[in-house]
Amino acid sequence: MSGLIATEVHRRLLGAKLVRPARDPVTGGLWVGGFTDHETLERFDRRALLAQEYFREYGPPNAPPLPLNREDMSCLAKTGDFGLAVACFAFSLERNDWDSDRHPRYQQYMAGLLSLPRLRLPFGAFREPERLCCYYGAYPLRGLHGNGVWEPVH
Repeated sequence: MSGLIATEVHRRLLGAKLVRPARDPVTGGLWVGGFTDHETLERFDRRALLAQEYFREYGPPNAPPLPLNREDMSCLAKTGDFGLAVACFAFSLERNDWDSDRHPRYQQYMAGLLSLPRLRLPFGAFREPERLCCYYGAYPLRGLHGNGVWEPVH
């Protein structure tokens, strides 16, 4: 599986024009040819695609695909509370370099997010958080901030 993803990331990066600056063809982030370490970029992109695949396999059964860039996150967040939840989860994963091994799973993340008294989410606010609480519960998650980004606690 990871061999297929590595090949896909490499193919996409080779297809991107090496103009300065350029958009990462996987996550949409900006990078500068010659200044950005290609191996680091490939590792980051592989993690993003693996996180997306993991979410497809183990996330909620009716969930949309995990967005990998801010534009897609923003569009998904506008579709309602469930879309906003998935967009915030993706945003938190992105801020953690798409490291889905280290980041809390979606259910745990959502329960923590819904337990916070004040949220300043990057893509808006939940309209009916009590309905989401019926699915995920609400219990604290150490390291989760009001902006929806989880950071490891040392």
